[in-house]
Amino acid sequence: METTRVKILLADYDRMARAIRMRLFDRYNAKLVWGMIADARREFATLIPKIPYIGNENVWQFNLDTCVMDLALYRAMKKYGFTLHEAVQMIYDVFEAYLQSFPKPLRMIYRWYHLSPINLNKLRKGAAASQLRKYPEDWVFTYLDGDRKTFDAGVDITECAILKFYQKHGAEEFVPFLCNLDHALGKWFGLGFTRRGTLAEGAPICDCRWARGADTPDWPPATLTNKDFRY
Repeated sequence: METTRVKILLADYDRMARAIRMRLFDRYNAKLVWGMIADARREFATLIPKIPYIGNENVWQFNLDTCVMDLALYRAMKKYGFTLHEAVQMIYDVFEAYLQSFPKPLRMIYRWYHLSPINLNKLRKGAAASQLRKYPEDWVFTYLDGDRKTFDAGVDITECAILKFYQKHGAEEFVPFLCNLDHALGKWFGLGFTRRGTLAEGAPICDCRWARGADTPDWPPATLTNKDFRY
């Protein structure tokens, strides 16, 4: 029997699948689309029990759950002959369509909340807790208060739960592209997201910065190497 958590996560997948269908039906035949979506759902169901426990109140639990969903979809797309580039573009398109579906007032509320004292305080506490390394498969990061000129808030991530999970399941080649979803979120919710490099690309940290109302690039600049990275 499915647990409540499994049911909730599969329901989340079903909501995402609607966005997938909208993006795929005009490009591929219906039989392929329905088959791939069903295969991805079954794959996600097998991955859910493998999602590591990283605490009951982890600030980024939703991010991890969603990226495991993306892994299931990526595996299904590979089975159906999609290239890495096609899979990357499809998941980015689907996520962007999902974000665009939010009414503008709701996006404004989310933008306010993301940089509100309430959420930033959660990030501070989450950063402090992560330094204890209580959960080996969790993130490890530090929180930075912004100067309100160049950025409002930021985090420096030295260990990434998503990268760890993908490495464990042999799909780390997808993670650098998965990181681009942060740019889509920043763009459509007006969060002014920027980042110079990611752990998945070989940088020493993921240096995430948010500036309310600022521009967010659609895609990050060319991959930075450890030598080029400055922080």
